[in-house]
Formats: sequence, structure tokens, C-alpha cells
Amino acid sequence: KSVNTEEDSKFDLEKFITMLHAASTSTQSNYDCAVKEMHLYLRVQRQQEQQKQPHSSNGFNRNKRSIKYSKKYDSMLETFSKWEKKLSLGDGSARMDEVLKGCFIGARTPKIVTALKLVYVDYSPLRLAGNLIFRLMTSFVEKK
Repeated sequence: KSVNTEEDSKFDLEKFITMLHAASTSTQSNYDCAVKEMHLYLRVQRQQEQQKQPHSSNGFNRNKRSIKYSKKYDSMLETFSKWEKKLSLGDGSARMDEVLKGCFIGARTPKIVTALKLVYVDYSPLRLAGNLIFRLMTSFVEKK
């Protein structure tokens, strides 16, 4: 199914997560294809979002917000890197240990970092989800 159809006019979080999972569990050639499909899907979603906004909001203010969110995302990546260096998670049998390990792996995988940064900066529902996950992980790490 093409990602550029009428029924795909709204961002579908479940679809994006499914594509991200497929990319992370695929062979290299399938991974490259899955990443390309994700980028196409996100590009279409970004264009549709920009068409809905009045022209006055597409300029300087949008760029300032993008820079702000990009810096926040980079800061979260640095924090995950610091945590990974100082924490010992053991056998990872606890669910939160597994989530944190997944964050560590994602934070050091360039293609995942790029894809997630794109959606974090451009899509407020995913930015809110990312902030929630980061707060949960911060709380979890502070208890360790």
C-alpha cells in the first residue's frame, strides 16, 4: 500500500512505529527500504501539515521552534549517553531496564537517531510522547 493516499492524510503513530520496528528488525537491504519508506511517509505528512498552516507561520517562528526542539532532542541523546556510561543494568529482566536499554541502543544508532529527530522536531504528538518517555526514564534512573 502506498503511503501517499487519501486515507493517509493524518499522521498515524501506529503505522510509524510499525515501520520503525520493521526497519530495526530487517536485513540490511530491507532496512534501507523500510527507512526510505519512513522518510517518504514523513515527507508527505510534513507537506500536508505545512499546507494546512497559514503562510505567516511557515517562516521565522517555525524555524525558531525547530531549532529549540532540535536542541532539546540533542540534549536528551547526550543524557542517554551519560546514563549508559555510568549505569549497570544487570540481566535486564525488569521491563523498565529493557525500555532503557532500547533507548540506549536507539540513541547510538545513527539512522534511528535521524528518523526520530525528524518526527520529534516536526510532530507535536510524537514530541509529547518522546518527552513522556524521557521523563519516565529520568525518574527510573534517579531511583537506581
